[in-house]
Amino acid sequence: MLHNKNGQLQNFPNTHGFTLLEQDRDFPVQKGLVCLVKGLLMFFAAFGSIGGLLSSLDIAFQLLPVIFCLFFFSMALAFLHYNRLIFNIFYPIIFLIFTFSIWQNKWYVNSGYQYFVDALFEAYSKYFGLNITRQSSHFFEDSYGTITMAAIFIGFFIVILLNISISSYMSLFLTVLITFPILQFGLYFVSSPIAPYVVLLLVGYVSIGIL
Repeated sequence: MLHNKNGQLQNFPNTHGFTLLEQDRDFPVQKGLVCLVKGLLMFFAAFGSIGGLLSSLDIAFQLLPVIFCLFFFSMALAFLHYNRLIFNIFYPIIFLIFTFSIWQNKWYVNSGYQYFVDALFEAYSKYFGLNITRQSSHFFEDSYGTITMAAIFIGFFIVILLNISISSYMSLFLTVLITFPILQFGLYFVSSPIAPYVVLLLVGYVSIGIL
């Protein structure tokens, strides 16, 4: 299909296979659906890796806040790609909010991280039959809450990386490179994560591979 000198469309016989008509790819519903799918994949990969790690080391945490926050972060970053203006305005704002939040809660997050390292050392000691104890100072004694807070902030950092690998490139290799090594902390000690987390992670991998 070509334009003549008067600007009108003319049909010509197709003698070399078939012709694909040009379509407008800027449909808001389609763009919103693409962002939704990418957000779900980011959530599956991030929550599957974080939850899988904590469950493999038998570390208790508050499930619902982690689910809500990681889902919200995943959707927010995915829908930043809805158009260029939204991306340019809100991406720096989200980073500023994240930086300010982690600075305000740095001691709480640090305590959660220390509890996680203690659990990792304990698993290491049991696996190799060693008598190793790690003495770490905790600013807060509430391990349940601090580990949850640490999981949320670390999960947000993982979502940022997944936003690059999934929203920008839809790369299975980069996604596996970001998330699978996290599970290695538990798998190294022959400690398997709970099945639902692995299922979420595998669903994310397979979907990204297909797309």
